Amino acid sequence: MAERLFKIYSSLRTYNKISVRDEATQQSNSDYIRAYVIIFCITNIMVGVVQVAIIHKMFFIDPTKIHV
Repeated sequence: MAERLFKIYSSLRTYNKISVRDEATQQSNSDYIRAYVIIFCITNIMVGVVQVAIIHKMFFIDPTKIHV
C-alpha cells in the first residue's frame, strides 16, 4: 500500500515538474509569436504603402509635359 502511494506521489511530482516546464515553454513561445506577428503586420503595412506609392508614380502623368 505504501509503495503504491509512493509511486502515485512520485508520478504526480514528475507530472507537476513537466507541467510547469511545459507552461514556461508555452509562455516563451507565446512571446516570440507575439513579437513576430507585430513585426509581420508592421512590415506588411509598410510594404503596402510603398507599393501604392510606386504604382501611383508609374501612372502619374505630368500635365506640363504633354504636347499635343
